[in-house]
Amino acid sequence: MKKPDRGVEPPEYSYHVQHPAPKAQAPRTGKIAPARAGKPGDQAFNKHVRVFVVVALFMIVFLALTVFSIVWTWHVRHTRMTRDIKKDADAGDTGWRSSQSMKTTTLFSTTSEADSIHEAEILARQAELMVEATNYREAVKLYSDAIRVWPGLAPAYPQLGRLHLKMGNDARAQPILERAAELNPAAADIFNDLGVAYLRMNRYEKASPLFRTALTIQPDYGPALFNLSLSLRASGDMAGARKILDQYLLARPDEPRGLKEKAFFVAAEGHYAGALGILEEIMLSSPDFAPAYFDAAATAALMKDPDNALRLLRKAEALTSPASAYLVYQQPAFNEVRLTDTGKIFLRDLVRRAQSGAGSAQATYSRGTPEPMLSEAAE
Repeated sequence: MKKPDRGVEPPEYSYHVQHPAPKAQAPRTGKIAPARAGKPGDQAFNKHVRVFVVVALFMIVFLALTVFSIVWTWHVRHTRMTRDIKKDADAGDTGWRSSQSMKTTTLFSTTSEADSIHEAEILARQAELMVEATNYREAVKLYSDAIRVWPGLAPAYPQLGRLHLKMGNDARAQPILERAAELNPAAADIFNDLGVAYLRMNRYEKASPLFRTALTIQPDYGPALFNLSLSLRASGDMAGARKILDQYLLARPDEPRGLKEKAFFVAAEGHYAGALGILEEIMLSSPDFAPAYFDAAATAALMKDPDNALRLLRKAEALTSPASAYLVYQQPAFNEVRLTDTGKIFLRDLVRRAQSGAGSAQATYSRGTPEPMLSEAAE
């Protein structure tokens, strides 16, 4: 029998050569097999990722600290420059609070000075439009925003201070106008308005020097002359007040407020007829100037002419309000008139009209306390 060649497997063993039997699995021991070692390239990549993350976190923290430092420095600097103004805002002045539609985010911005100046000028222009529309409250808010955006916006300070004076906020106007005078020490109108603030607060020792400063800058400045006369008169210097008033009227002989003050000095000297004559000239040339009617009524009462006094009071009431006429009628000049039958009837009817709210919506007028002249009234 021929033996098979050794290089050739018998047919019955071909299956085992082509399909080897699976290796037996090792029995489970409960131990975790050691992790398979990664490739050297994967380990280098993971190391680079960790370094990148650390560097990125460091940069984020550094940028955050830098932005915080810039914002805080800006805030401290501008808070210091506007401390007097913000003190008034903390006292409850709504004019220092921005409206929802005009809120500014400049405090948290890092814009350049040019951008801040541009934004402040836009706010100031919007405030001017509000003034033209006689919306003084909104104008105060806008001027306040402009100053907060750029405290160096010098033109905004006198405008804001003058608005506060118009609204009767004399104490709030004073520090704003003080700052305006620091920024522009050669402006007569600013010193005049600052003097008005002190005059209204009965600080005559402060008001008179400010009016004189305005006249040093501009010797023929009408509002400062008029107001200095009022301040001297209120402080008891009648001779000095009359001299300044004459200087004021020299260039303005027909100005009704100046003539009214002249009539007061004439009446104070006991020349009631001469004072009434001056007031009648004012009523002819300026028939809507209510203070002349009030003073004329008081002068007629001092001249023992109750009928003329009540007639003039009725005309003054028509130009102002029953409340204004009532306040003037309670003054000493009308003591004897109020005791007459006609005077009692007039008082009863006047009270009824005042309680009903009839009459003009003009500000209440009180004789004996002339209103100072703001700078915008300059000729």
